[in-house]
Amino acid sequence: MAIFKKEEFNELANECGKYCISIYIHTQRSGENKEGRIKLKNHIQEIETEMAEDLGLKPKEIQEYLKPLKDLQEDTNLWRHLSDTLIIFKSNNTFYHTTLAIDTHEISLISKKFYLLPLLSTFNNTQNFFILTLSQHHNALYEATQNEITEVITKDIMPENIDESIGKDVEQKSLQFRSGQTGQGKAIYHGKGEGKDDKKEETIKYLTHLNNGINDIIEDYEIPLIVAAVDNVFSLFKEISTYKNIYPEFIPGNPDEEDILLIHEKACDILTPYFNQLREENKRKYVESKNKSATIKEVLQASYEGAVDTLFIKKDELLWGKFNKEENNFEIHKTKEPLDYCLLDFAARKTFLNGGKVFLENKQELPEPDSVVNALLRF
Repeated sequence: MAIFKKEEFNELANECGKYCISIYIHTQRSGENKEGRIKLKNHIQEIETEMAEDLGLKPKEIQEYLKPLKDLQEDTNLWRHLSDTLIIFKSNNTFYHTTLAIDTHEISLISKKFYLLPLLSTFNNTQNFFILTLSQHHNALYEATQNEITEVITKDIMPENIDESIGKDVEQKSLQFRSGQTGQGKAIYHGKGEGKDDKKEETIKYLTHLNNGINDIIEDYEIPLIVAAVDNVFSLFKEISTYKNIYPEFIPGNPDEEDILLIHEKACDILTPYFNQLREENKRKYVESKNKSATIKEVLQASYEGAVDTLFIKKDELLWGKFNKEENNFEIHKTKEPLDYCLLDFAARKTFLNGGKVFLENKQELPEPDSVVNALLRF
């Protein structure tokens, strides 16, 4: 599984066109995903109908526009390497697809903007975290929730083990260095592992390379990274690492000798107090603040003006309409009209791009459950 980065979100959020197609489909992590392929075929057919009947496009235009989606439907390699949800975006300028471990509703729609709301759960969801299994012989990075775990693709970004990391230095230094020559004129080479100090230096280099790779992958995230490692390796990594959200408690022991599902279970146990505290803290701030709103139009206006600090949205809720920038006015429709977009998505992306936090919550977890959106305002 790949990591979805803030830079990608920004690019998709800035895309605006006549026919922006967004598709979210539940998939399986293994097998041929025959059911998922059928779902995509059905979504494409629905989009074809809407483009013809509601938007008035000709058959040839529709076929040309949807060709990348139909090609994706036949890509057998793709369907064998998926996670929980397949996400596809298509516009005149963009064709993008990814697979993520997110729990969201299935949907396909055509609008003037991409539907991005479910993706925001990847950045500051109260239930998401990372696991790093760390030893000198092997390391792996996982994205997880309390119910799921998926390995993150790190090839060519992080060294897989200490030999791969030190090997880079060996190549650059031609076996590190020559200290002299024998009487026969042959060079004496000194490699790694010459002594205790050399071994520690190699470990530091390995963990430094590892830290750099981790930051390249997850630097945009504000969720904890919990490490599984022996005591001394964890202590050294914590000292070296610049990732801001390493969890202070770790899973002790050699992860090479432990099943990943057991490691995941231990991580969930360790993080349970953190999750409960974080959720309650966000709710408490909202309840205690006098500067808040649960009125839909007020929240939409505040998000447009960059005035929302934290936004709570009912998960999988859709609110159709349009925003008239010239008149600074929101139209809310009971059902989706042609090229309508989700106004909750509008509020969420504006809040996120202006540095605010967005939490997608089940109805009973909202600070004010009677409204589909609650906003803690900045001023």
